[in-house]
Amino acid sequence: MTNYNDNLYNVDINNNINERLSDLQFEESLGTLFALGSLLNIFGIEKEKNDLINNKDSTNSKLIFLFVLFLSLYVYIRIFFRNKHNYQEALENINNRSVFNNNIFNSSIRLFASIFFITAVILSIFFEIQERFPTPPEI
Repeated sequence: MTNYNDNLYNVDINNNINERLSDLQFEESLGTLFALGSLLNIFGIEKEKNDLINNKDSTNSKLIFLFVLFLSLYVYIRIFFRNKHNYQEALENINNRSVFNNNIFNSSIRLFASIFFITAVILSIFFEIQERFPTPPEI
């Protein structure tokens, strides 16, 4: 016969499994967006090569690169909110001795890294707009 603590432990494990599955679905959707961005980036590079060979204006490739940067910004903002949620959850569970307790240091590093990525993408967008010639973004 199970007691109250065993039931709480099983509920905790099931909640963590569901949360992990949700995280994996989130990662899968972001991976799809990164793949799309990479393909668009390759397409933009090929477009720019053709424009240079044919002595045409590279406006289309510049627009493609800007779109890829905005797509990257969207992805990194979503990652920021996920990391912010994980950080807040780690702070809430600071006194909880659960098996699945998040590490506050790791969560805070991930949160700050997200902020740096967002800042880098915003600066890349700014410089892409300012530059005369298009530059393929590093997504």
